[in-house]
Amino acid sequence: MLARVRAAIPPALVVAFAVALIGDTAVSLYQAHLRGTHDYAAARGDFAALNLAGIALWLTGMLLVALGFGELTGRLRGGARAMMTVATVIAALALVRPMIALYITYVDAPSPAWIRTYYLWGGRATFALWLVGAGCMGAIVARRGARGIAVAAALMLATLINHPLQTIGGWLYFDHGHRWANALLGTTYHWAYVAALAGAAYLIGREAPAVPAEPVRVIDGLERIGTALVARVVLAIGVATFTMMAIGAKSPGLGKLLVTVAPVALLATAIAQVSGVFTAARDGAGPRLRLVGAGALTLMAMTAGACQAIAVYRLARDGWRHGAMDSWDRDQLAAVATALPYLVPLVGLAGLLLLLSAIASVRARRPTMTAASPGAAAAWLVCGTLAAIYLQHYTITHIRGAGTFVAFTLVVAAANVIATIAVARCCHQTAWALRTLDPDALPAARVVDRNPM
Repeated sequence: MLARVRAAIPPALVVAFAVALIGDTAVSLYQAHLRGTHDYAAARGDFAALNLAGIALWLTGMLLVALGFGELTGRLRGGARAMMTVATVIAALALVRPMIALYITYVDAPSPAWIRTYYLWGGRATFALWLVGAGCMGAIVARRGARGIAVAAALMLATLINHPLQTIGGWLYFDHGHRWANALLGTTYHWAYVAALAGAAYLIGREAPAVPAEPVRVIDGLERIGTALVARVVLAIGVATFTMMAIGAKSPGLGKLLVTVAPVALLATAIAQVSGVFTAARDGAGPRLRLVGAGALTLMAMTAGACQAIAVYRLARDGWRHGAMDSWDRDQLAAVATALPYLVPLVGLAGLLLLLSAIASVRARRPTMTAASPGAAAAWLVCGTLAAIYLQHYTITHIRGAGTFVAFTLVVAAANVIATIAVARCCHQTAWALRTLDPDALPAARVVDRNPM
């Protein structure tokens, strides 16, 4: 039974369901806990961590749903494919809302009137679009007999409850004083929606053809991951060097350059890394679930890190403008910049360890492969990452002198470089070995006639 479920439901949806059931439930319960606080200033860091984790989980879950729906679309034919395409487009459009939430929370808050209008009409649009998507999936599964009709009805009802209009939402929850009861109700509705969506995905994918084996996907993905990690190493060395120069020369210009350019470049490498992981997961014969899990964890850490980089940039820009920002906003951004100091890097570490586990699975199927060992890379990764986390925390809390700060910055950069380069080397050598051992994974040859006559 488990093998049939794994063959029918795309790994992206499996991981999306895990994110929804575990991550969203934890966020909902922690939110209910924080709503009982009477001193917001004392709990500012907790609220900042909650918002950071919530947006990272929201964006990751929506992207995984869109990828899973896209895979189901590619496996269908005829009218079912057309209806599943509509559901996929709706899931892709759903990514707009977490991106807007990220912007108005960390980049620039619009006027209260704009926010009220956006949430009113955004909620209505979300309700209508998800109901259309559920209707398309319900129309597909309704053709599977009585069980399909029951799943379709459950999906429509669960969608109606999980993405309600304001009027419907008022009927589904208690007043604001019942925070734990509302959290329990919201969790129950969410789990019911995930169960209905999982049932629909299983019935749709059960009779669809499997994803074909394409070893070239793994090779391309690993090469992209390795290149992105090497680029991150180069950036880490450059940032450490320019930080030392900026502190030594007391140059505000270099400081502005670092705060402005470095986060954008690091974000670009992170996007390339996540893209490479999801590309490798498209090989039907590979360890797809582990690769998708690695991509999801990396995307969570990347999203949280991007939000914190925005907060740091806005704080630094306020310093350049000699404190033009309101003290409330400054304290909020400072709380965001220091939130989840251990969880974010540890989530990124878990993503890379899952990636190395997937590489080990690929190597196990080809005993003659000679490449860097994933076990050795994992050991370097764990030691380097934990050392960097400890040293960074120690630098922030204990170091005050400029010279000592520079020295510790270089040590932190070295630890990150050692950890990252070990994974990059393993990815590149595995990809090159696969190209040598698997002729089918090589790109198709082309005959080019260079005779001008």
